[in-house]
Amino acid sequence: MEKIEEGGNTKEKMDPDMDSSSKHVEEFQAEKHHKDPNVEQNLMDPNSKRIVSNHSAKRSRKKETAEFIKKLEAQAKILQDEVAILKPILESQKKQMRDLMGKEQALIQETKYLLEKALLRDAENEKNRNTMNRLRELEKMKQEELVMFNIDPLDPEFNDAPSIQDGGSGSQSS
Repeated sequence: MEKIEEGGNTKEKMDPDMDSSSKHVEEFQAEKHHKDPNVEQNLMDPNSKRIVSNHSAKRSRKKETAEFIKKLEAQAKILQDEVAILKPILESQKKQMRDLMGKEQALIQETKYLLEKALLRDAENEKNRNTMNRLRELEKMKQEELVMFNIDPLDPEFNDAPSIQDGGSGSQSS
């Protein structure tokens, strides 16, 4: 910017290569240096050093904080993308788990049914074995009685089933 004096008023002419805010900063810094010729000496002053150091540290912290926030935002975006990818997979696996649990329950019920059926079959077999043993004992007792009466147990006359014609006695008298 150039200063143009017209009649007692000072006007600034804009330089197309520079914006006005940067020009003001440059002028302010130039005026500051002109007013204080001992700038280098002031920088040696402990208070000035501390102030400059604090400003520098503050700028660094702001920059680091901004970078850290950008990094966290990038990580958050990555994690959101991963969640978007993994969520349907999780839902699918949950559905598969529910299906498998349903099949497991059906298999447990079928196993219980088959076990009960096997127990009933075993009980029926035991009952049939007991009946067979009783029939064998009865047959053995019958044969022992026939032997006791001196009747041949192999004689077909005494081993035939009782018929209706002979009155159901099963034996014929002589």
